[in-house]
Parts: sequence; structure tokens; C-alpha cells
Amino acid sequence: MAIKIYPNRIEFEKYSLVINETGFLVTSNADPANTSAYGTFTAADTGLTSTYQGTTFGYVAGASPGPFPTGGFVPTACSVQRFPFATDSGATGVGNLSVKQSFAAGASSTTHGFVQGGGGGFPGPSYQTANIDRFPFSIPFSTSTSVGNITCARYSFNGGQSSYTHGYAAAGYVDPTPGNQSIIDKFSFAAPSICKVVGNLTQARYGAAAHSSANNGYVSNGNIGPAGNISRIDKFSFATDACVSFVGSTTCARNYSTGMSSAISGYSAGGGAGPAVTVIDKFPFIADGSSSSVGNLAQALFANSGVSGLNSGYSLGGEVPGITGSITKFPFATDTNSVCIGALTCCAYGLAGIQD
Repeated sequence: MAIKIYPNRIEFEKYSLVINETGFLVTSNADPANTSAYGTFTAADTGLTSTYQGTTFGYVAGASPGPFPTGGFVPTACSVQRFPFATDSGATGVGNLSVKQSFAAGASSTTHGFVQGGGGGFPGPSYQTANIDRFPFSIPFSTSTSVGNITCARYSFNGGQSSYTHGYAAAGYVDPTPGNQSIIDKFSFAAPSICKVVGNLTQARYGAAAHSSANNGYVSNGNIGPAGNISRIDKFSFATDACVSFVGSTTCARNYSTGMSSAISGYSAGGGAGPAVTVIDKFPFIADGSSSSVGNLAQALFANSGVSGLNSGYSLGGEVPGITGSITKFPFATDTNSVCIGALTCCAYGLAGIQD
């Protein structure tokens, strides 16, 4: 029996298992429209999840003074904080970064958290870095370890992407020139000292939100310079380097919104669209398309940090104006507003979000 495997389906004899929003659809190969579907296996039936979501703790790394922009991007503290997914409670400090990193890109393997780039003397390149720091999830640590570098020193990330085996840092800003970046950097969790450029976004930007499905990384929103903010959503393949495409738009153009990811959808929350906004957008991973508004944050803010649990998305810190230390949570299963569940150890913005 011949078995053919495609990105979204498996064909065997005259049948196919097609991946859809809720799980697997069993259908006939002779029926591309799936009108003769024989049934479905839902995510609940199969235990279908992405490898991206955390099950134990959410983390944020780095800290910034404020308020924005007069306080600049130069971090005064380099703390790593974590909070539990099992209970609604505040964060505790668990360690420090080896160098100053603010507005960095976070990445999550099954065993470690990674913080890529960041810094931000504003203006000037004094504090921007290419450093990749790594810290373990399993044991207490005092200071994380520098394990490599992204391909160029830059900052103004508002999230990073993670596959099961690699971390990614897309977009960002190089101060003072050449400014906005479109590059997508990739490094192996097993060998983080080796990082390479694997593609370019369809539009250079900084302050973009990041999302990860099981198979693809996504970048939404951001600022492109004098022309202002954009609502564009780009997708890049984890399996095929340089395969980047425009797939849709968020509900409004903004920068420094933050990204979260369930197993089947990407979310962007908050951001600056002139004044900061409260909107939470959602777009599907299974089919390319634009976002729809599904709820609101507890307050309007930007430069907040996003963390993804199995069942919920979390927004941490941010600029109100004035800096907040709040942790808010919204469920993936139902479209609803976020609620405050705790606080960071100090008010901060521009933190890298990571999950275990």
C-alpha cells in the first residue's frame, strides 16, 4: 500500500487524513471538497498539541527602565522571572542574564530558555547585542550562560519563534543604520553557537509580534519607519529555509504588540496604534488568512510580553503609558477578555517571553 505524506494530510489507498482546526478529518481522495467525510478525530481525541506551548512555567527575561521613550531601552536589571501555569499567581525571580538584553527575542526548547539579541542604547548602538543567552528549566541557576550570537547585533524584537529543534529571531532594528531588518535568523538548540540567516520577511520592520505553530513561524504587525505601523502577517517554514509568504492582516496596524500561540491559532495582543490598544486578535494556523478580534486586554498597553501555556495566553508587563507589572490571562478555548492573575517582581516592558 502506497502512503503519501503532505504538509497537511496523509494519503493511503483511497482515503486521506486531513489536518483541520479541530484535529484530523477522514475523507476520500476522490473528493477534494471533503463532502464525503467519514468523521473526525478531534484534538481532544488524539492529544494533538504543538510542541511550542508550555506546561509548567512561563518565563520573562530582561528588564527596562521607563517611561518610554524618555527612559530609553537601556536595561537596569537583567533578571529572569517565572510564574506557574497551574495556579493564578505572581512571578518570582529565578536568575539573571549574563549580559544586558532588553527588547530581545525569546525561544524555548524542551529543556532550556534562550534570549537572543536585544539591548538598545537609544539613540546609538552602545547596548545592542547579538548575544544568545541560555538558562536551564530543570535546576536553579544564578546567571545564564552565553552560548552564541545571532547574525547581527540588533534589538526591538517583541518575541521570537521556536520549532521543536531550533530558535528563530525575525525582524528587529540596527541602530543607527541600516535600521529596520527583514532577516530571519535560525540556530539549533543542540548547537546554539551556529546561527545563520535563513530568509527574509516580505517587509522589513521592528517591534513585531511573534507566533509559532508546529510547522511554521509567524511575524505580525510592526513598524516600517516613516511610513508607520503595519498590520501584515508573514509566515515562514521551519522545514524549508527561505520559504516566506504574506498570509493576511491583523485587525489594525500597530507596533510592539505581543504574540501568543495555541496549537491551532496565533494571537496578537495590545500594541501601539497611535495610542495603545487593548485588542486581542486571532488567526488560524491551518489556513492562511487574516485575524479577527476575539477579546481585549485588561488595559491598553504596548511592549508587553507574550507567553503561551497549553490552555491560555498570557500578557506580562508593558507600557500603559507608565509601566505596569501586571500578568493577565485569557483562554484559548473561548474568545473572551483577559483577566489579571498576578504581577511581576517589578514593573517592566520589553521582556522576552519563554515557556517550559
